[in-house]
Amino acid sequence: MTLPTISQARAWRGLTIVAADNQPVGKIEAIYVDRSTRQPEWALVDTGLFGGSRTFVPLADAAQKGDVVRVPHEPAVVREAPRLELDSELSEDDEARLYAHYGIEYN
Repeated sequence: MTLPTISQARAWRGLTIVAADNQPVGKIEAIYVDRSTRQPEWALVDTGLFGGSRTFVPLADAAQKGDVVRVPHEPAVVREAPRLELDSELSEDDEARLYAHYGIEYN
């Protein structure tokens, strides 16, 4: 699992995330950094037409390609991700639910 650097991830704010099939899923609104590792692990993505829907997308194996960030997940997986209360931090329970949804081992 490869994570971007903090500076890379912060530079991605405002860019569009595209799924494994190059289908756009939304714009990156914020980057969430893990408290213990200090690594950028999640992007909060605005997936709604009018900004009404937001979801967390893991940054593991994400890569910038031109003016988009490609993630290795199918669009349906992103759309069906658990909706969480937006806060300044993700709880460990929230992270565990998200990792399980995306099929990534949670440490």
